[in-house]
Amino acid sequence: MEKEMEIYNTIGIVELIIKTYSFLKENIKEILKLIFIMIIVYALSFIVVVMGSLIISSGQIIKNILACVIIMSLIGLIAFYLESIFISILKHMTATWFLTGQKAKLKDSYRKIKSKKFKLFKSNLIKKIILYFFLLIHISPYIVNFIGVITRNHDYKFENIVLNSFFNPTIVLIGFIFYIPCIYFGLRIAFNLESVIFNDKLSMESIDDSMKVTKNKVLSLVSYYVLIMIFTKFITYGLLLFIEFLFVVPTIILSNLNINETFLITIGAIIFIFLIAIGLVLNSAIYVGETIKFIDICREKNLNTFLQNS
Repeated sequence: MEKEMEIYNTIGIVELIIKTYSFLKENIKEILKLIFIMIIVYALSFIVVVMGSLIISSGQIIKNILACVIIMSLIGLIAFYLESIFISILKHMTATWFLTGQKAKLKDSYRKIKSKKFKLFKSNLIKKIILYFFLLIHISPYIVNFIGVITRNHDYKFENIVLNSFFNPTIVLIGFIFYIPCIYFGLRIAFNLESVIFNDKLSMESIDDSMKVTKNKVLSLVSYYVLIMIFTKFITYGLLLFIEFLFVVPTIILSNLNINETFLITIGAIIFIFLIAIGLVLNSAIYVGETIKFIDICREKNLNTFLQNS
C-alpha cells in the first residue's frame, strides 16, 4: 500500500500543468472536432428556437416581450446543456488518455456519457445555482449601499452615486470577505461532473461526492487554477501576437493595395474562426487539469471508485 501511495502522490502542480497541455497537444484533432460539432449543433438549435418563437409570436399567441424572454431562456438552456455535454466528453477523453496513455476517441467518450447527459446537465445546473447564491451574497453589500446612497442623496450626480456605491473602501472590503465563501465552495464542488461520469452519482449526490473528494485539497486546487490561468493567458496573448504579425498586418497591407474585398473578408473570417477555436482549446485546459487532479486525489485518498483499480 505504501508503494501505491507513493506512486499516486507523484503529480505536483507543475507536472499537472505539463500533463494538461500534453493532452491538448496529443488530442488536438479530436478536441477541434468536438468543438466544431458543438458549434454546429448550437447554431442549428439557435435557428430552430428563434424561428419557432418568431412563428408563435407572429401568430399573436404570446406577447412580444414574453416571446423575447422565452427565446433567451431557451437559447440559454440549450447553450448550458451543450456546455455540460462538451465539458463532460472532454473530461472522459482526458481520463481515457491519462489512464491508458492512448489518444482519446470522441465517439467512445460520447458513447460512455450518452446515458448520463441529463444527469450531467442537472448536476451542472445545481452547481451554478449554488455558486450564484454565494455570488448574490458577495454583491449584496454593493446593492444595499447603492440603494442607501440613492435614498439619502437625491441630488447626487450619477458619477458620485457610482463612486460612493461601488468604490467605497469599506463596501469593497466587505464584498471581498463575502466573496471568499463563493471561491471556497466553488473549489469544493469543482468535481461534480467527474462524480457523475466516473462515480455514477446522481445529480445532487455529485455535489456531496465532490465535497468528499476535495476535503483538505482546497489550497492545492487554488494553486492549480492560478497557475493554469497564468499559463493559458500567456499562451493566448502569445498566439494573438503571432497571428497579428502573420495574418493581420499582411491583410492591412493588402487592403491598401486595392485587393478584392471578398478575399479580405474571407481571410478575416478564417482568422476569426481560428481565434475562437484556439480560445476554446486553451480554455479547455482548466477542465482537463481538473479531471487529472480528480483521478490523482481519488488514488491518493484510496477512495472507492472504479478509477482506484484503473
